[in-house]
Amino acid sequence: MSSAYSATGDPSVMSPSTSTQSQNEPGQVYFYIRNFMSLVYPLYPIMCEQAIADMETAVIRDGLQINVPSALILLMKTLGKLYSGTYDLLEHNDAIAHLDSAVRLLSWLPLEYTLEHAQAYTLAALCFAKLSMLSSSAMHLRQASAVLYEFLTRFGAFH
Repeated sequence: MSSAYSATGDPSVMSPSTSTQSQNEPGQVYFYIRNFMSLVYPLYPIMCEQAIADMETAVIRDGLQINVPSALILLMKTLGKLYSGTYDLLEHNDAIAHLDSAVRLLSWLPLEYTLEHAQAYTLAALCFAKLSMLSSSAMHLRQASAVLYEFLTRFGAFH
């Protein structure tokens, strides 16, 4: 069994189990993104609400794809579940499965120095921190910082 620690270069990461497939139904995506928006977003407004709504609509319309917006949606769903405080063991395991899929997806995608990549690594760091996996959280936060720094230097923010 794989975990969020065992990111591979396998593009089949987006073939979730039957239990996870039911979690990708439009109602489930909407529900957990609403949890994220009401419970997590006020504390960590990491991206604009319109961008989140656009990504959510795309995932509901097209399903999860092998791209950064899909990883962001998986991470927001994970945080929505973890911060809701009402999850049971099955939901906790589903949240970890979503986190695992998102981290695998990020490791498989080519690294681009974009704001979306920095946001994804930051959300992954928040997920790991909520799960008390502090070394993984620190690793993803360092990656987010490096991507953000490179993004800002390439676009002249430090010139």
